Amino acid sequence: MLEEVFEKMASNNIGLAGEFYVLHRLFLEGYEATLTLGNTKGIDILVYNPKNDKQFKVEVKTSTTIANLRVFRGEYGKYMKWMMNKKHESYIDKKNLIYCFVFISKNKDEKPLIFFFPPQDVGMRVRWAHKTWLHSQHKKKVKDGEMREFIISLNNLEKNKYHNNFKIFE
Repeated sequence: MLEEVFEKMASNNIGLAGEFYVLHRLFLEGYEATLTLGNTKGIDILVYNPKNDKQFKVEVKTSTTIANLRVFRGEYGKYMKWMMNKKHESYIDKKNLIYCFVFISKNKDEKPLIFFFPPQDVGMRVRWAHKTWLHSQHKKKVKDGEMREFIISLNNLEKNKYHNNFKIFE
């Protein structure tokens, strides 16, 4: 039981570290932002862009997990991975909602990576990844459940249009 408490604490600390990193980067980019500190379900940061007078809600997902996955045409690759829920497949019409995926490397010399996505792209990618997983070969029979994965390839990060995509707030 005590191990579960420590594991949960570590997970919460990683999540908070991701939220504070995003907050830091938003301020550096000229946005005004505040943490909701768990008071608003599904929204971690409120953002205001003073250049266009627009407000945004940001849901931050933080991970330290890299997986070797066979995803595309049977090819293996290294992917960052975040755990999601079935509900994220259909979060398409949330007004002014932006998802931010933060990857914190276990190598402390590497800066965290951040990716900003509109909700419709998140829903599409979560549905695709889950469908691909369900229809792939497994050693044992798998059951469809509530958990989903969101993945981003580590290949060609400089070409990834979501990486450091602060233009999403314009």
